[in-house]
Amino acid sequence: MSIDPWAAQELARTGVMPDYYVPLTLWTQALFVIYTLLAYCALVAYGGAMLSTRVLPMVMGILLLRRAQVPSTQDGLQRSASA
Repeated sequence: MSIDPWAAQELARTGVMPDYYVPLTLWTQALFVIYTLLAYCALVAYGGAMLSTRVLPMVMGILLLRRAQVPSTQDGLQRSASA
């Protein structure tokens, strides 16, 4: 979700960039950073829970903790494309 199409329609209609575009863009970037941090924290918590239980093999918890440590190249490409 983005405000870019909405702002582009407004720019095409009026010829002037909407004054709310820059603040909303900064807000969406901040929300994405918060989301990313919370997602990795959730992976750590889930991996820790898997390590503390005997239902699943210990390797599953270790793999989740490792995934939370090292962001994939796909994540890096998405971040660099949006910057």
